[in-house]
Amino acid sequence: MFHNKTSRIVLFATVYCIAFSFLGLAFAGGNVPLKGSFSGVGPDFSGNFTHLGRFDGYIELFTATWTAANGDQVNANTLDFEVDMTNACPDGFVGYRQQLGIDGGTGRFENAVGGATVTGCINFDTGEYDGYLYGTISRPNSKN
Repeated sequence: MFHNKTSRIVLFATVYCIAFSFLGLAFAGGNVPLKGSFSGVGPDFSGNFTHLGRFDGYIELFTATWTAANGDQVNANTLDFEVDMTNACPDGFVGYRQQLGIDGGTGRFENAVGGATVTGCINFDTGEYDGYLYGTISRPNSKN
């Protein structure tokens, strides 16, 4: 089956990479589901997410900060934002889809990493919006 040295080296390298990828995930503490809903007007919003609980949020440019009741924070950055006409929204609102990257925070989210998709409705005239988020975040306190 593996008659030449190159084939054996490629096989060994592939198995080595796969094994250490899984080992790295195990030491990183793994990811846990992140989901919940939020609503707001302008830069201020609030909601309830798994692993965060009730929170207040603030948006500045393409970065959002979610602050839990105990003061722990998660940082999320917009990677992509697009109007999504397939969302059923009330009159005056437009559907949207957003991709977020999670890159750190404070307290139990100090080294948090992850990503999420947000779908929701926004009124560009009033600044009102709501949404539902689903994705993953590294296990709190995992110290990646």
